[in-house]
Amino acid sequence: MVVDPALSYGAHFVLRVRGESMDPEMKEGDLALVRRSASAEDGQVVIAHVDEDEATVKLFRRKGKKVWLEASNPKFETISGRPFKVVGRVVGLVRQFR
Repeated sequence: MVVDPALSYGAHFVLRVRGESMDPEMKEGDLALVRRSASAEDGQVVIAHVDEDEATVKLFRRKGKKVWLEASNPKFETISGRPFKVVGRVVGLVRQFR
């Protein structure tokens, strides 16, 4: 295994994906490699704390001054009008084939 030099510095962490809100891009059990960051650009996949006690993985969306979190799966609602804090950006994904 070779580690990409871009991942060998800074603060990274790994989270196991639970749920189906990012399906089909991310599946239950996938490992998301996350780079710590308090900011994101429109369209990036982020880890965010919602209502201070819940963490979620969603697409970060911005239009003008309005920001919201959007699921890839249309069965899930957009998170808008609730406070959230971006804690990292997903920079990689590991999926185990069974």
